[in-house]
Amino acid sequence: MKGDVMKPDDELFQRLKSELRVGMKQQLASLSSETRRTKSAEILARLVNMKEYKKSKTVLAYASFGTEVETDGLLQRILDDKKRLVLPRLNPFDKTLVLHHVTDLANDLIPNNYGIREPHPTLPVVNQKDIQLVAVPGLAFDDLGNRLGRGLGCYDRLIANAAKKNRFVGLAFDIQIVGELEIASEPNDMPVDYIVTESMIIDSGEELDHFYAENKDVVDEVERMLESGELDEDEFE
Repeated sequence: MKGDVMKPDDELFQRLKSELRVGMKQQLASLSSETRRTKSAEILARLVNMKEYKKSKTVLAYASFGTEVETDGLLQRILDDKKRLVLPRLNPFDKTLVLHHVTDLANDLIPNNYGIREPHPTLPVVNQKDIQLVAVPGLAFDDLGNRLGRGLGCYDRLIANAAKKNRFVGLAFDIQIVGELEIASEPNDMPVDYIVTESMIIDSGEELDHFYAENKDVVDEVERMLESGELDEDEFE
């Protein structure tokens, strides 16, 4: 599966993730405010021209924070396009995301303990199955849709509980796209369907097909070993 490309031991996983997080945060911090603003506008332009956005009636986005792709323009665009805007609120007890309908960006949002703007808890809650498009933040992505977040796992849980109509789109700058296998993905790390940057839209499903086609001999051999019992499926996952 997309999120199961490689599995070193737990200690190595955490070290690799930590190193990538540190390196990516440094790269993001090197972007000037003007550059970040310009590139974010280019990402927004690509996103709203996707058929997945145009067809959607309800969009789950997020209020950007720090060095992330700036989303204020996206949130306003969703409202201007008469779509239902949904924003997440982090449940501090179980680290899940509660999804709220937002209509007033100036008055509906309050900062959480991390300083991230979230919907007021009294706002109406929206069921995930009623959402068509989900914008997903991240520190790094690869072409296969694998994603490195900030370590809370809240978006992994959201994607793991995906409804059939949900389409997940990672928003990232070009510098956040890393090579295949650079993200040490564990079974509970969930990939996104698309990634939008200032210069491209990556369809991770198509990229995954290409990856398997290029590595067909290896994939076939692994499947043969699983079927024959030479390779234990639990250890391979």
